[in-house]
Amino acid sequence: MEQSLLPIVEHAFDFAQQQVGALTRRDPNFYPLYTDRGRWRHEKPAWTHWCDGFLPGMMWIFHEETRDPEWRELAQTYSQALEPRKDDREVHDLGFIFYHGTYKRWYEATVRAGTPDQSLKDVVIHAGQTLALRFHERAGSLCLRGCSRPSVPPGDYRRRIRLHGGAGSREISRRSLSERLLSSLC
Repeated sequence: MEQSLLPIVEHAFDFAQQQVGALTRRDPNFYPLYTDRGRWRHEKPAWTHWCDGFLPGMMWIFHEETRDPEWRELAQTYSQALEPRKDDREVHDLGFIFYHGTYKRWYEATVRAGTPDQSLKDVVIHAGQTLALRFHERAGSLCLRGCSRPSVPPGDYRRRIRLHGGAGSREISRRSLSERLLSSLC
């Protein structure tokens, strides 16, 4: 990274930590979705909960970069609260919650510490298997809403599948998708 950018990135990282810390102190156990007039907590509808992994994901990143045990403790707390979502068939973005946000980062932290915790990896695998149930074989795509009619455009589903395990653009079965999701974690 260019030297001139480093102070800007460091400032942004510090600011992000301050903002997330303030949010967790002001609104403990709250998972923000969007703001209304600059406020995270409001009476507007939460039409989905696919973003819930973003907040603990940031906490894990803060811990990875700073090694601050408070970030790890917060990340674990916010991640554990999401574990029941591993069976959530109503949302198509389980990867954002479990793979990019919570349990995979947690598992990787245990690997870096030399104490890999298979139970954390198992949660990620379980969420991947749940996600694979949304694959509509005839359409060759993941379903956004219910699985009677797939509604993800082909380019979009391919991008999402790559995020969840690199399945690529060839036609695949639900079983094949599930196997690819699992192999990306091994």
